[in-house]
Amino acid sequence: MFWSQLCSGTCKRRSLYAVSLLIILCLVLAGCTSEPPASKGKVKVMFWDEEQFFREYGNLFNTLYPDIEIEVADTDSLSRGAGIDPNTALDEYIEREQPDVLVLDKVQYKHLALDNRLLDLEHILQVEEFHAEDLLPSALRLLRNMGGGTLKGLSPIFSGSAIYYNKDLFDKHQISPPSGKLTWRELLELALRFPADGQGADRTFGFEWGSSDPFDLGLVIGIRQGLDFADHSREKLVMNSPRWREILSITTEAFKSGAIHTPEHLEKQELADSNLARNPFVTGKIAMALAGPELGYSLGQAKQLISGYTSFNWGMIAEPIDPQNPDYGSITLRGIYAVREDSQNRDAAVKLVEFINSDQMAKASSRTDSWNLQTRTKYNKNSDGVSYEPFYALDIQEQPFYISMPPTFSGPFMKLASSELRKVVNGEQDIEEAIREIQLKGQEELDKAHLVERMAEDSPDDGQDT
Repeated sequence: MFWSQLCSGTCKRRSLYAVSLLIILCLVLAGCTSEPPASKGKVKVMFWDEEQFFREYGNLFNTLYPDIEIEVADTDSLSRGAGIDPNTALDEYIEREQPDVLVLDKVQYKHLALDNRLLDLEHILQVEEFHAEDLLPSALRLLRNMGGGTLKGLSPIFSGSAIYYNKDLFDKHQISPPSGKLTWRELLELALRFPADGQGADRTFGFEWGSSDPFDLGLVIGIRQGLDFADHSREKLVMNSPRWREILSITTEAFKSGAIHTPEHLEKQELADSNLARNPFVTGKIAMALAGPELGYSLGQAKQLISGYTSFNWGMIAEPIDPQNPDYGSITLRGIYAVREDSQNRDAAVKLVEFINSDQMAKASSRTDSWNLQTRTKYNKNSDGVSYEPFYALDIQEQPFYISMPPTFSGPFMKLASSELRKVVNGEQDIEEAIREIQLKGQEELDKAHLVERMAEDSPDDGQDT
């Protein structure tokens, strides 16, 4: 029956991506020639795009369970924007759309789980064919912690980053390659050991960053360490704190040294090349890069697609750590699938969530998705024999809730901080002067933003008499 469905005229009209997934799924399903258990019903799914949902999951699910109808309620109507409480907006969306299956981020999941509005899914893990033992333990632990001790959602994929390093470049310059856990300071200090001389194709760099803005790198480091711009009152800027001072110092030092490759270093010829051929790590010019699994995929593709490509030995270690939380990384679950506790279509909804997180789906998805990692880690691809374990060697932590800043603050402040740090890189001032200006002028911007916010709150609504 499954094969006849696969080869039907309906299947032929699906996208090439969906067809390839269907074929792969059939090949990996145990006993795929037998019919799946009979299931009937209707499921309404909260998802950001109907076409994408059917391409990734819906078409495959309907092939196995043709008697379960799927309706997608897109999230375009989910209210967003300044002054809108995200939890209130989510509650209003659920009340209006009544979805059976919810696709949530961590904040939304915790909000609904602790309010007892999500179905307990622990029973799915007890199904022998589900193979719960293959799931990333830290993902289950996080979902249980945020669910008040009970598993109320499952996530099939996650994203993460790792430090890629070019073994041959380290050997050439007689530098020991990275190992163990590195802090950001240790990573950038290691990058500084590579010579910053050389021209054109002979030039090598210690580290690659996708922006020429030193504050962009500093901001990423700060966010990953749970820092914020202001104190908990949102009134006082804290950019002159010891931790921000250290981060901004090491980032400007690395940029100033010339050890960091940025987009402005691309040669004219490289700009005309394909994306693959102008990736500086792929072409062997960079000692280290922080990236996701897509870089490993690109290294494999380069051998096939770049004429005369010279491959090199490479490896990976875990992403840079926060010295105050050395066991945790910045892994992000890419959508948590849950069932609304008061759903009228529980059985069909649970069946869909179970399928999306199934062993068969993970195996099929791993063969077509080079950007994400499977929560069933045994299906994460290795490239050139390099283990992908560094992507999930660190535990997943529940990211702190960052203090939301007034909407008119971020733009001017980012421009200010970038400008002041660029002056340090260009030798126009030292880092202490830059931090002082960022703190003083940034506080002025924050005060102005709060004033605008208060004026907006005090102004009468449109259409009301004054």
